[in-house]
Amino acid sequence: MKLTDSDDLFEKEKNPKDDEKLFADEPDTEEVEEQEEKDEPTGCWKILVVDDEEDIHSVTRMALKGFTYQDKEIEFLDTFSGEESKPVLRENPDIAVIRQRLEQVERVIAASAAYAVEQAMVESGPEAAEKVYRDLLADETRSRYFDEREFNAFGYRLLGRGRMDAAVRVFTWNVEMNPESANAYDSLGEAYMKAGDRRAAIDSYEDIVPRDPRGAIVSEEVNEEILEQLRSLGYID
Repeated sequence: MKLTDSDDLFEKEKNPKDDEKLFADEPDTEEVEEQEEKDEPTGCWKILVVDDEEDIHSVTRMALKGFTYQDKEIEFLDTFSGEESKPVLRENPDIAVIRQRLEQVERVIAASAAYAVEQAMVESGPEAAEKVYRDLLADETRSRYFDEREFNAFGYRLLGRGRMDAAVRVFTWNVEMNPESANAYDSLGEAYMKAGDRRAAIDSYEDIVPRDPRGAIVSEEVNEEILEQLRSLGYID
């Protein structure tokens, strides 16, 4: 409200009964119900990961990706020391206290091909990662397992860091390993698009067509040019 020079905020007569109000009025029932709805827990379990090693955070996310409990997904909170954790715990009293699935995390570290390749990428770059990937793929003993979802998550982590070329490489490997996966082609198309290679992106999305006849898998990141190309193919309306 805008005040004019003629307005006097102090001329309003004080009601003597105001001093007699020792207790607040009973809250309205609807207001109480609205507040209770706001205070209800969210549809996820908040898990705090505390470790000074970045790898522990990324591996924990990889190992528990897609995990649900009582129909709730996991939201990760990350800190790197006990001191960092204190304010996070104070601000998030609904953090779930559960026993960590250490066996699964340890299995990823010890036996996941995606984890080994990602470590090589972080420590030595794309060429070293390519060598580790090719060597593991050629290993007849299959000392490490290959999981499409783990490589897909690895590629998206690279996209999130702005490493477009490296992400394209990882998604290409995933297509090589899973040539019938529509989702693998979708991720590769998205990476090509973000890297600025629209022709390759269109080609990747075209490759989805025979693998996803119902048109259920199309990334939300698809731009209008590619959508138009897919429409011309009769893939989407």
